[in-house]
Amino acid sequence: MIRDKIYDALKESAFLYLDDFMNISLRDEEHGYYTSNKAIGKDGDFVTAPEISQMFGEIIAVKILNLIHARNIKKFNLIELGPGRGALINDITRVLNALLDEDVEYTIHFNEINKFYIQNLKNNYPNCKIHKNFNSYPNEFSVIIANEFFSTIFVLRCYLFVINGANLIDGFNGLLTINLIIINFILIYLNIISSNVEFSMILIS
Repeated sequence: MIRDKIYDALKESAFLYLDDFMNISLRDEEHGYYTSNKAIGKDGDFVTAPEISQMFGEIIAVKILNLIHARNIKKFNLIELGPGRGALINDITRVLNALLDEDVEYTIHFNEINKFYIQNLKNNYPNCKIHKNFNSYPNEFSVIIANEFFSTIFVLRCYLFVINGANLIDGFNGLLTINLIIINFILIYLNIISSNVEFSMILIS
């Protein structure tokens, strides 16, 4: 159980950093919340935008189409970080398959740790590649999608605000802005290093 693993970690040290605690609680291979639970959907604990409306994924797909056409890309990787049940990628690929030129090819990559969702993704996309880290992606033109993937960054900073005596509500509201800035900088960096200047400029604006 997770509780036992946390106790074991505390036996080795007098304290446990929050990010280590979150890593055990959320990503433990046997009992982690994100690895061993079906948390998404009406029978789970939460839903995300792609689960509510297909328009979210369709709008992203249109942006991808415009980018591919504008840069005359004939082959690319479509990478989703934390795809969950695959609702977002389903909407995106439906639009891409209908509107991409016939000579354009793409390969699907997922970064997922949930054992149930991984099997579902493999069933729906037999040719997809599953990754558990970020250094195994091909060094080729790629479109990276990340919906609510960077949430743990916010958790760590929220903790820092609270221990510094900040008002919880003010800290929460302020951190939403800080978290948004951090996420945008990460996305801008990823796009700039892949020479995707057009998309970077849109993120900046």
